[in-house]
Amino acid sequence: MTHLLRYAVDHGIEPPEVRTERNKPAEGSLTLRARAADGKLIVEVVDDGAGIDPAYVIARAVASGKVPPEQARRLREREALRLIFMPGFSMSTSVTHVSGRGVGMDAVRNRVESLGGTVDVDSRPGAGTTIRFTVPMEG
Repeated sequence: MTHLLRYAVDHGIEPPEVRTERNKPAEGSLTLRARAADGKLIVEVVDDGAGIDPAYVIARAVASGKVPPEQARRLREREALRLIFMPGFSMSTSVTHVSGRGVGMDAVRNRVESLGGTVDVDSRPGAGTTIRFTVPMEG
């Protein structure tokens, strides 16, 4: 959970001056939602930040050798967004004191899956990102 919150703050929420240029409030919003449904706990971390550009994710994955170019050309938007959960994948060009601790989103996915759950991401460039994980309430 801590990594998801750090990720949202460091990678999602734009600096105040960028937000105001984009006609957003200078202060970003980060929401943590949780609910139970059908014996599962559903947790969402929602930010109103920059969102994730699928084309940028694909470019980073190809440049790092994680995805061959021919495979990248066939990816749908949703599949491209899920690349952020690949081991060793990073969209960051520099390490920061907030999220640059060497723990990637693959660690989040691995932990959630070890609990029998799933993790997913929805994002709209310019509007924000929701990272959602679902885990069984028993087990």
